[in-house]
Amino acid sequence: MVEQFRNISIQELDSFATSASGRQILRVKVRQLGDGSYLSMPVAIISDGSHSPRMVLVSGQHGNEWNGPWILHQLTEMVNPDQVHGTLVIMPLANPLAFNERSRVAALDGIDLNRTYGTGHPRKPTEHLGRILWDLVFSKTDYLIDLHSAGPGVYLPFAAAPNGKYLDFVRKLNFDFIHTPKSTKADFLVDACQRIGIQTALIEVGGGRALDSEYHQKVTDGLLNVMKAVGILAGDPIKGTEPYVFEHKYIVSAPCAGFFKPFVKLGQKVRKGDHIGTVTSLLADSGTRIQAPRDGLLLYLRREPAIEEQDSIVHII
Repeated sequence: MVEQFRNISIQELDSFATSASGRQILRVKVRQLGDGSYLSMPVAIISDGSHSPRMVLVSGQHGNEWNGPWILHQLTEMVNPDQVHGTLVIMPLANPLAFNERSRVAALDGIDLNRTYGTGHPRKPTEHLGRILWDLVFSKTDYLIDLHSAGPGVYLPFAAAPNGKYLDFVRKLNFDFIHTPKSTKADFLVDACQRIGIQTALIEVGGGRALDSEYHQKVTDGLLNVMKAVGILAGDPIKGTEPYVFEHKYIVSAPCAGFFKPFVKLGQKVRKGDHIGTVTSLLADSGTRIQAPRDGLLLYLRREPAIEEQDSIVHII
């Protein structure tokens, strides 16, 4: 797969991407840390040397979400550079600080990278990372897709288009489900992109510290299709079946701490009052029965059994 391996600084990435041709595998030096060492990350550039159109595929903002990095690793091998028009930037591990700790956030500052894309002045290492990635990579693209996974549970693959904006772009992923939540003030990457007119989508797929391979092909096919739809990849896009578009999802939370035993499966349709599962507190005589509060389909199901009060058990749409 590797035609070239090169170490560059992130300040060089934009000019390198506009002049590179073929597939380039890079080690990008991002920022010097307090001990004098440098934070770096792997980046792939696949390009015909044209600046536009440009698409960024990013994953690993949270260090304990592994489906996205593996999907982008596989995608990098699959894309034929001779079929690319414009520039594709693939960043499978946007937050190496957290990934090396196998944690959602890095312990050195406890800051969520996907909450740093606002206008505040950066102070902590993760905030500086977010500002650098935004200024030098994310804000310079025409299209951006951000891949995530659930934490202690698992999601069916779905895409998100906050406020329903750029819904036609998101539909090109050909997913069965599209979430159109209201934008937040949490400084998410997709919200920041929308503010400056970058067509963007967020993907949730599988669970955090696991590879849910049964979903990988669905996501890979979707990414390839949307690249064809915007002209970055040669070929005609496929029009999929009409997705189920929803604004709200109903979250069922644990009524107490203990161990959760599910009586349902991911993707199952439930009726109001159906037995979802049981939470059993340690040394308790019996468990607490959890019932579905409404009809719907299970988009998310808790996988890790040890839970605390108010932890999410299922999401129903």
